[in-house]
Amino acid sequence: MKIHLFLCVSQIRELIIKVYRELVFFSCLFVSSISCADSIWEFINQKEHPEILSSIATADNVFVKLPIRIPLSYLTSLQLEDQIEVKINLDTSITFLIRDISNFGNGDTGWNAANSSEEGLQTISMTAGREHFLASIITAENSFWVIANKLTDQDDYIGWIYSCLLYTSPSQRDLSTSRMPSS
Repeated sequence: MKIHLFLCVSQIRELIIKVYRELVFFSCLFVSSISCADSIWEFINQKEHPEILSSIATADNVFVKLPIRIPLSYLTSLQLEDQIEVKINLDTSITFLIRDISNFGNGDTGWNAANSSEEGLQTISMTAGREHFLASIITAENSFWVIANKLTDQDDYIGWIYSCLLYTSPSQRDLSTSRMPSS
């Protein structure tokens, strides 16, 4: 009986070591895949560029708005199949793979990227022009927009990443059932 118990403890110990090694291996793969991607923008202090940030109009129903800097030098270095990181708030980022790059006749450049997560397809579309940078990020949970103006003395854009309260207009069926009774 003691020998059998010893074998069970030994087998359990080996199993624990094997599981631990696999967890370490997979966590290293996960961390290394995240660290490969550079972020498209960085968060900045709103006090650094108050005049440019205050000049940018955003939607009226914004409930989260964070100031960002977008380096044009990084944008112009992007290639097809590059992995990019998009920070949607101070604690959360999404990694995308660039699927398409468009060069427009007016000098603007556009990038489209996507990934598939457990929640579904996530996409980002970005356009950089002579004066403005625009982006939209669509996830299963929310949508985010970026609007930024180019600094006159640098090849960087300064602007906002923001999310709005979503409003869905009622369907015709909902409108017909929600009428007030006539008196």
